[in-house]
Amino acid sequence: PTAKELFVVGAFSKFIQNPIERVFIPSAGSGGQIISYDNSKKAVLFGAEIEFLFQLEKISKSLQDLSFGLNTTLMYSKVTINKTNTTETNPNRRLQGASPWLINADLKYDFDFSSNWNNTVSLVYNVYGKRIFAVGTNGLDHYYEQPFNKLDLVWSNKIGKKWDAKFSVDNILNPKYSIKLGEDSKLPITESDLTVKDFT
Repeated sequence: PTAKELFVVGAFSKFIQNPIERVFIPSAGSGGQIISYDNSKKAVLFGAEIEFLFQLEKISKSLQDLSFGLNTTLMYSKVTINKTNTTETNPNRRLQGASPWLINADLKYDFDFSSNWNNTVSLVYNVYGKRIFAVGTNGLDHYYEQPFNKLDLVWSNKIGKKWDAKFSVDNILNPKYSIKLGEDSKLPITESDLTVKDFT
């Protein structure tokens, strides 16, 4: 790789004591659920990460101002709950909020209006794998945050030595954000659609 390029392969692991996790618990008298937080006993996670930055001028000289970057992670996590916690429906599970995989990518175009005005236009994409939004209790499965594909356009300007200006368009694709109840509830579910919340 050149001085403007990068290739990294990494591995990581973490041990977390008493992780704080979002849970749903029954609300008093209404038959509904409310969000609360609880500590599990411990959690372990480990994974691998690959990252690279590639200058497209290696493909063609006409692409000399373009670069492509990618970062992806695969991760395994496992939680050990406290023995006193008897309300969890499926205690053998991943850490709440931890995706098993994620991808970040960007396409950048660098150009100058003048010697004192440098510009970078970036198209940035990211997506994450299905993850536990809230831990399921009292017979209901976990609530899962579904994969969400996000595409942004960012135009950064460096004007002289003292000024920066940025323009961005967020969430161009406007996909549906969705949270769904899992399919492993211990209670009978009569609904055919397990969507708890969705919006664009």
